[in-house]
Amino acid sequence: MGISLAGKFKSQTGFDKGRSVVMVLILSLVLIAGANRPAMARPAFSAVTVDASTGKIIYSKNLDAKRYPASLTKVMTLYLMFQEIDAGRMSFSTPMKVSKRAAAQQPSKLGLRVGSTITARNAMFALITKSANDAAMVVAEHIGGSQKGFAKRMTRQARALGMTRTKFTNPNGLPDKRQVTTARDMATLGLRIQRDFPKYYKHFATRSFKYGKRKYRNHNRLLGKLKGVDGIKTGYTRASGFNLLSSRTLGTRSLVAVVMGGRSGRSRNAFMTKILKRDLRKASRGSKKIAMVAGTPPGYSAAAAARASKINKAKSANPSDTDSRFAPIPREKPSLKQTDTAKLAKLASAYQHTVPASDPVGALLALNAQPANTQQPETTLPANGVTFTSVVVPSTAAKGDSLAVADAMSQLAIPAAPQKDQSRIVASARQPSPAALQIKPTSTDRAAAASAQNQAGKAQETTIHQASWNIQIGAFPTREGARDRLASAKTRKVAALKKATPFLMPVAKNGNTLYRARFSGLSRKQATRACRQLKRAGVGCFPLAPTS
Repeated sequence: MGISLAGKFKSQTGFDKGRSVVMVLILSLVLIAGANRPAMARPAFSAVTVDASTGKIIYSKNLDAKRYPASLTKVMTLYLMFQEIDAGRMSFSTPMKVSKRAAAQQPSKLGLRVGSTITARNAMFALITKSANDAAMVVAEHIGGSQKGFAKRMTRQARALGMTRTKFTNPNGLPDKRQVTTARDMATLGLRIQRDFPKYYKHFATRSFKYGKRKYRNHNRLLGKLKGVDGIKTGYTRASGFNLLSSRTLGTRSLVAVVMGGRSGRSRNAFMTKILKRDLRKASRGSKKIAMVAGTPPGYSAAAAARASKINKAKSANPSDTDSRFAPIPREKPSLKQTDTAKLAKLASAYQHTVPASDPVGALLALNAQPANTQQPETTLPANGVTFTSVVVPSTAAKGDSLAVADAMSQLAIPAAPQKDQSRIVASARQPSPAALQIKPTSTDRAAAASAQNQAGKAQETTIHQASWNIQIGAFPTREGARDRLASAKTRKVAALKKATPFLMPVAKNGNTLYRARFSGLSRKQATRACRQLKRAGVGCFPLAPTS
C-alpha cells in the first residue's frame, strides 16, 4: 500500500501533492483525537417489577443502586401537591405565581412568563404530559416557599414512604449530582401515589394537554399502545439515561415497574413492554389493595413507616394552626400588625367583595379602609350588618388565638386626631360592648355604624355562631382553601349540615392570617354527630361549645 501511495504522489503535481499531505495530516489528527478522547459513559441500568397488591419483587436488576431520577422527580412533586389539595390548603383552581427562578428553568417547559399565574390543575397536566420544568418550580415555590424548602419536604416525605435511599434537591429532576434515587424507591413512589391519592392518580393516564394555543402530547408512549397501562412518568437527562415508571392492571392483577438508564427511548419502552407482559402473569390475583412499599428497602422499618404515615395523614387531614411543616407559606401577604393606612387599605381590598357576617376582622378592615371624606357609608359593611358589639372571640378558642385577634383589631384603630384618652380595642370573649371595641370614627364612619346598628335586629345570623354549637373542619392559609373545604363538606351526606351556617373565622398567627372553616347553628348532639360522620368521610372535624 505504501508503494502504491508513493507512486500516486510521484504522478501528482506539486500543488496536488501538498493538498494530499495536508488532508492526510488532518485525517491523522482527527483519528488520534478520537482515539484519545474518552468514550461517553453509558448511564447505569436498573429495573424492577413489583406486584402492586403485595409489594413482592418479581424481577430486579441493580435494585438498590443509586441512580439519577430525572423527571421521575415530578411524581413526588405531584404527590405533595395532591397532599395539599386533599387537605384543603389549596384546590385545583388555586392560581400560583410564576417567579423569575421558575421562568428561567431549562427545557422541557411551557415558557411561563415572570409575574403570570398558572392554576394548580394546569400545572398538574403540564407536569404529567409536557414534563414542564418551569411549572414544577412554580408548584414547589407555592407550596414550600422556595426550592430548598420544598426539596427538604420532598426528601422528608420520601423517608416517610420508605424511600430510604432517595434525596431530592429540586422539584423537576434537572441535573444535580446530589439528587439520587433507586429503582426500588421509584417503585415505592409509584405504589404510594396510587394508594394514597386514587382519585387524582387517574390523571396520569392523560394523553394530551392543551395550554394556550398549543397542545402537548404525553411523553409516555405506552399509553394506548399496551393494554392496561395507566401511567405514570418518563424521564431523561444525559446522566440518567432514559427512565420510565409505569403501571399496568389487567383484571385483578396489577404491576408497578421501573426502568432506569435506557440507551434510548425506544429501547427503554421495548424493555418495559417486555417485563410488563412477562411479569404480570406472576402477579397475585383477587386483591384490590395496593402495597405500601416495594419489597423491604435497606434500613426500612415497617413499624416506623406506619407511625410516620399515620402522623402525616393526621396532619394532612387537619393541620394545627401552628403547623408550618405542611402549610404553604403565604406570599406577599401583609401582616395585620401594620399600622400604615395605605397598607391597611391594600389589605382590606381582599375583603371588599365578600365580607361574611362572621368575618369581624374583615369587616373592621373594610370600615377603616374608607377615606375620611368618603360619601359611600353603605358599602363599608355587609348587607346583613356587622356591629362592633358582635365581634367576639369564642370562649373555646385558644388563649393565644384570642390575644392574636385582639392584637390584630387593636392595629385597626386610625383616630382622626391624637387624643389623651384614646380607648384601646379589646376583644372580649364573654361580655363584648361598644366601648370595648371603640374606634375613633369620622362622621362618615359614625353614620355607617348607626346604619349597621339599626339592621342588627334583623340580622340575627351575624351572632348565631356565638349562641350555638360550632364545628371546625380545618384552618387554612388562604380564603379559597377554607371555602373549598366548606363547599366539599356540604356535599357530604351529613344531615346536620343542610341547615347549618358555613363561615370563615380569620385569626392572626405569627404575622400571617389563618382562616378557620366552621359551621354554626348546631346543637351539641348535631355537632358531635356531624363530626363523627365527617371523620368517617376523611374530613377532619371537632365540635366547639357556644360562647354564650
